[in-house]
Amino acid sequence: MVTVKLHTFLKKYHPAGGEVNRIEYRKGMTVQEVLEHLGLDAGAVGLILVNGRLARANCELAEGDAIDLYPVFGGG
Repeated sequence: MVTVKLHTFLKKYHPAGGEVNRIEYRKGMTVQEVLEHLGLDAGAVGLILVNGRLARANCELAEGDAIDLYPVFGGG
C-alpha cells in the first residue's frame, strides 16, 4: 500500500471527503498514476512530497511510501 494525504481543497478528491487515501501498491507505480487514480488533474497539484522529500509526478514509488499532495499556491 501507499498512503496519500490530500491537503486543503484537494481533500474533495477523497471518496469519503477525508484527507488520507490508501492505494494498493503495484511495482513500477508512479505518482502520476496515483493522481489519475484519484481523478486529480496534475495542474491542480503544486507540491508533491514522497516520504517528506520533494518529488515529481514521474517519481516511481515503493511499497509503504507516503505521499503528500498540496494544491497550487497563489498570492502576492
